[in-house]
Amino acid sequence: MALITKKQLVEECLERGTLKAIADDKELEVRANAGHRALAVILMQKRSIKLEEILAYATKPELQYTCEWLEITKTGSKESLIARILCDDEQGK
Repeated sequence: MALITKKQLVEECLERGTLKAIADDKELEVRANAGHRALAVILMQKRSIKLEEILAYATKPELQYTCEWLEITKTGSKESLIARILCDDEQGK
């Protein structure tokens, strides 16, 4: 079980550019000038887009911020950060 929900991730930890890239890649209908909140709502409503997919789009600084927000270790590769966020086995706490 992940340490964070999809809603928490898109609302609190990811930048507008990342959310826009996901929306564009998934061919979601959004205004070109849609703000962070509008993009977050659209991604949260799309149940076919899973947390793991969203984390794959996140930049390393966004993943490090997410780890900091979760109060877990924020060092390591992008892959290790994603694994740490997705796993609640107390690893990195």
